[in-house]
Amino acid sequence: MRLRLAIALALATALWSGSAVADAGSFDGHWNVLALCPSTPNGLAAYNYQFSGDVKAGVFHAQQGTPGQPNSLSVDGPIQSDGTAKFAAKGLTGNALYTNVPAGSPYGYDITAKFQAARGTGERVGGRSCSYTFTRQ
Repeated sequence: MRLRLAIALALATALWSGSAVADAGSFDGHWNVLALCPSTPNGLAAYNYQFSGDVKAGVFHAQQGTPGQPNSLSVDGPIQSDGTAKFAAKGLTGNALYTNVPAGSPYGYDITAKFQAARGTGERVGGRSCSYTFTRQ
């Protein structure tokens, strides 16, 4: 009886983990990203970014601007098989109209997102309010 239970548990674990691995790449491909950040009550101007990224083996990477240069942003992180994601966004600030620090200052924040077959949406966590739309190409 114990042997049958052990085999059943091993089989269930293998099937479950295999399914998760198979689903990990279901979002693979090229994605366009639109970031919309409205003006703030303290006078910072609204802005938006349009840039692109790729998902490979369930891991997202997108780049706006030139890495290491002012007005740049990298967005990275895994997308879970259920479409949920938490990305790390890091970059260097651009024009002071949009930030309260000098151009070229490092910044970072998280983005929580939810992906479906060909579309995803996300929100910046903490700080300035920004929304994200992801569209598969």
